[in-house]
Amino acid sequence: MNWERISFNRATLYEQVWSQPMTKLAKSYGLSNVGLAKICARLNVPRPGLGYWERLRRGQKPRRPPLPPLAADAPEEYVSERRVKPVLDDSERTEFELAAVSEKADSSRIQVPPELTDPHRLVAQAEKRLRHGRADSHGLLVTRKTGEQLEIRVGRQSLDRALRVMDTLVKALESRGHTVSAGSGESKSLSVVVLGEQVSFWLEELISVTERQLTIAQQKEKERSPWKYSSPEYDYKPSGLLALKVGAKVHKGIRRTWADGTKHTAETSLNSFIAGVVRAAERQRAERLEHEAWERKYREEERVRLEAQRRQEAERQRAEDLKQHIDRWDRSHRIRAYVAEMRENALNPEKWKIGDVPLLEWMSWALDYADRIDPVAPIRKARQAAAGKSPEPAAPSQDLHDSP
Repeated sequence: MNWERISFNRATLYEQVWSQPMTKLAKSYGLSNVGLAKICARLNVPRPGLGYWERLRRGQKPRRPPLPPLAADAPEEYVSERRVKPVLDDSERTEFELAAVSEKADSSRIQVPPELTDPHRLVAQAEKRLRHGRADSHGLLVTRKTGEQLEIRVGRQSLDRALRVMDTLVKALESRGHTVSAGSGESKSLSVVVLGEQVSFWLEELISVTERQLTIAQQKEKERSPWKYSSPEYDYKPSGLLALKVGAKVHKGIRRTWADGTKHTAETSLNSFIAGVVRAAERQRAERLEHEAWERKYREEERVRLEAQRRQEAERQRAEDLKQHIDRWDRSHRIRAYVAEMRENALNPEKWKIGDVPLLEWMSWALDYADRIDPVAPIRKARQAAAGKSPEPAAPSQDLHDSP
């Protein structure tokens, strides 16, 4: 992931805080109001209080406190890090930009008809299922989880309206070259492919939640046993307000809901919704490409790390083998020196024994054993063979046990 370092100078931040509202300044830094306020507190930078900008707008001159002195060990700057939003290259970004901006043109304006006529295949299937659906605990219609299904989560009173909105939306998406598909079975994900990116979406009715009023009998019981009613109970029912929602695989930074409001309805928000789907697809692709690049970088770093680890292990093993070779080489030299000194000092060696083994036989075995454990012996014998000398036959390796 890409990260950006931001440096905040105390004196500069003080001037900025008193020259524009915190909301605007925080946005320029890509931070929240709370995040910028914490940085001001860390650097001991005073901020305007409530009503400061309104009084300034009215021509008043509200007091501006001076920048207080810092403690001796307090820093003048604070460095923060923030994640940089991934972006596409210019050619791809232009493609998404054109698709989103085109929704503002008058020629692209979408109108929802007052009646559902000649519905889209998916909408016709959804209507048949939902008409015979049952209401769940929240009053929303549910159907059997079989076959292709559009994600329409509404109450019976809003069904006709929801079908008209969804039918108009699906047809508009396909007329723009986008592919709409509905899930089936347990996976009921409705999605649209925009410029190669699959984005899920659905239409739902918002739920109205009200606290359930106790009956007279329940009020009396509560007076006797208040613990039985320690937590309030709620009633849920469809509110009549529709909302179009986007479920793009994006962590944050995109709009996800277009709901009925005082200025707009689901019917009048279809162009804005499609533009939002395009923006979500653009952001989704950028994050996917960034993640894929991060995975490639991680795999390469892991390959380099494992290769270095393999080399270190090979070096350690070679060093261990060398130590063992030197130990065997040193032992073979000591055995030969020992046998040479024994031969030099032994009187009548044919009469001596090592344990039950005659000394001459034992010395011959010892020298043969020294050759077997000596790592240089094969090299020496190869050199002797190349020089025309017959190498001594090899024998099975065994340990040397001296008898007292």
